[in-house]
Amino acid sequence: MKALKLIAVMIFALGLTAKAQTGLESGTQYGHGEDSAKCLMSYSLFSEYAKQKNYSDALEPWTYCFDNCPAAGKGIYIYGVRIVQWEIKNAANKEEKSEKIEKLMRVYDQRIKYFGDDRNYPEARLLGLKAIDYKTLKRNDMVAQKQAYEWLKQSIDGLGPNVTVKILNHYMALSFSFYAQDEITGERLITDYEMVQGKLDNIVKRGGKYSGTAAQMKVSFEQNFANSGAADCTTLEQMYGPKYEAAPEDAELLDKILNLFDKTECTDNQLYYKASESMHKINPTAASAAGIAKMYLAQDDAAKAMSYYEEAITLETDDEKKAQYLYTIAYITFSKNNDYVKARTYALKAVGANPAWGEPYILIGKMYAQSAQEQKLGQKDIENQAGYWAAVDMFNKAKRIDAETANEANQLTKIYSNYFPTKEEIFFEPDYDAGKTVKVGGWIGVSTVVRSRD
Repeated sequence: MKALKLIAVMIFALGLTAKAQTGLESGTQYGHGEDSAKCLMSYSLFSEYAKQKNYSDALEPWTYCFDNCPAAGKGIYIYGVRIVQWEIKNAANKEEKSEKIEKLMRVYDQRIKYFGDDRNYPEARLLGLKAIDYKTLKRNDMVAQKQAYEWLKQSIDGLGPNVTVKILNHYMALSFSFYAQDEITGERLITDYEMVQGKLDNIVKRGGKYSGTAAQMKVSFEQNFANSGAADCTTLEQMYGPKYEAAPEDAELLDKILNLFDKTECTDNQLYYKASESMHKINPTAASAAGIAKMYLAQDDAAKAMSYYEEAITLETDDEKKAQYLYTIAYITFSKNNDYVKARTYALKAVGANPAWGEPYILIGKMYAQSAQEQKLGQKDIENQAGYWAAVDMFNKAKRIDAETANEANQLTKIYSNYFPTKEEIFFEPDYDAGKTVKVGGWIGVSTVVRSRD
């Protein structure tokens, strides 16, 4: 540090013979004469202090450079952000904090003015960073939030394919927040969502350091979008109906329609069916096959619906979606065809695809209970009542692996436990002692434990 100060003093002394003129006045990097020397000295001092995170001592020499030789180097702005953020953190009151935040914005503006053509940090990227700081520091100021939103959009447009996941994340967070507060329309949210997801898709496809983060953000945004309520079926149809009619063979558009309608549970919709059929002709996918299956199911053609669901299962790579298709076949087979054995087979395959999902066990339990009610499991009452024990076993299994099924499982258990035999009825059945393991008859064929309802 002593050597640095000595050099700075020598530079200052050498410059005394020339006419003094600041860099701002002369339009040069350091200025002329005494001011040139002072600029060099100040630049060296604040850089060294800032590297040590000694922002208190860095402030005065940095301020001189910021005001008098703004083109001296990018360090004025790289360290300047940190120095002013330190000032914001240590502001004595709200008024001073607000003043320092505006000062931070000027740091970004001045960097854009003098170094906005930098290859790694061009104007558009700097505008994005400025917006993020403004959004973060003025989170309770709606006017500031809207300004940050506009800056982020300009940044995204300016960066094009080079946009960063950080900028996209902050922009989409504002879009979701604004929609929730009725500050933007559902159409604007949908437009933002489509644009951001497209950008993230490109980052994922390129691979590299941030591709994993982009993939995670895509999933998170999909969930937030589905839960936002912005994309009601009527709005989606109004937005995408004309686009589909104009380009019914645009695979990218068709994929977008199918994904959006699926995420927002708008699959009982003519546009969804049309897009599914068009996509299936161009490029058969699990989503297009499932879309056609839903169309046939709506038309009460169970056989064709199941054939397309089978195709969707073959094409699907996502295990959770595959489990959904398997479950749907199980449900159709049970409700439409009364084929309990086949329905259970598909329900168990669904669990195999997604072991943490309890809904297939709920379905199996309902089938066991219905068979018991239909008296299809044996000659004696207790042989049929055994079906209720097996049903409750399934309900208990469902809630053990999937907490989201707990309420339904508990309700069904309460209902069907009332159909268990009484202690007296069990007493008169020597092969059915309480607590004994027995095998349920008929198509069920599983082991269960004898229980009474009292």
